[in-house]
Amino acid sequence: MKRFTIYATCMLILLGCSHADSLERDPDISGEVLEIDAEESRFLMEGPGSLAGDDDGSAKVWFTSKNPGAHKPMFDEDGNDITLEDLTAEDNVKVWAQDEVLLDSDPAQGSVEHLIVLKMS
Repeated sequence: MKRFTIYATCMLILLGCSHADSLERDPDISGEVLEIDAEESRFLMEGPGSLAGDDDGSAKVWFTSKNPGAHKPMFDEDGNDITLEDLTAEDNVKVWAQDEVLLDSDPAQGSVEHLIVLKMS
C-alpha cells in the first residue's frame, strides 16, 4: 500500500508539472474565434502562430474542447475557468494544442490543451 501511495503521489506531481510547463511556452496559435460548433464541442479560429504555414502567416484551425484530463483547459486572463459555452465569435484567444494538429485537413484540426480568452482593450 505504501508503494502505491508513493507511486500515485509521483504521478500527480508529474501531471501537475506538465500542466504548468505548457503555459511557459508560446501558444501554438493566437487569434480570433470565427465560429462555434457547440454540437461537436469545437470552435474555428484563425491567427498567426507556429501552426501557420500559409504565406500570409495565419492559419485556420478547428479545435475541439473535449479534454479527458483532470485539469480545466480553458480560462480567461484572470484565471477563471470557462467552458465552450462562454466563448463567442470574435473573441481573441491564445491556444496551446494538445498532441498533434492535423495540418493536412483544410482547415486544420486539433484539440485544446489550454486556451486563454484575452480581454478586449
